[in-house]
Amino acid sequence: MPLDQPQHEKFCYQPFSCPLPINPIHLDFSDLKAFELVREQYHQWGIRFEGAIALRPSNPSFGAAPEAIVLTPEAGRSIAVHFEQLQRMVGAFVTATQQIKLTLFNHNNEPIAEQYAGTTQYVKGQGKLNESFPQYHLELLKENIAKVEFSSDAPFILHSFFCG
Repeated sequence: MPLDQPQHEKFCYQPFSCPLPINPIHLDFSDLKAFELVREQYHQWGIRFEGAIALRPSNPSFGAAPEAIVLTPEAGRSIAVHFEQLQRMVGAFVTATQQIKLTLFNHNNEPIAEQYAGTTQYVKGQGKLNESFPQYHLELLKENIAKVEFSSDAPFILHSFFCG
């Protein structure tokens, strides 16, 4: 999986001030059905999604296995994830056709950190039939995370999400 460094990156990563959680939660979305709106399905872990829909990608350029379920934003929206308990670590594996931004918010809905991945230019295949869009691993450590938001001006998918 390529981990491209964006040209403009505002990145908050504090490994020594935020100890890693003992039992992080990892969601791979395999329990969802295609075209299901994703909201309260993970409430038992104190996680609520907003603006997300589960899909089985039909475009092979998104690099997902044919049977895989991924999350994509509803038309024209970002994907937000709200936490009942404050988190210290969040992350996801994403595929994006342009730059994607991960923003962390505190309990007052104030941004406390952000990370960018990808390019601001639209990623196009070079005529190769099996060429995939780039996949990125986004991860931030920060105290008092109440909400995260994944946003982009172009299509993207979340393959998995983790927090703790």
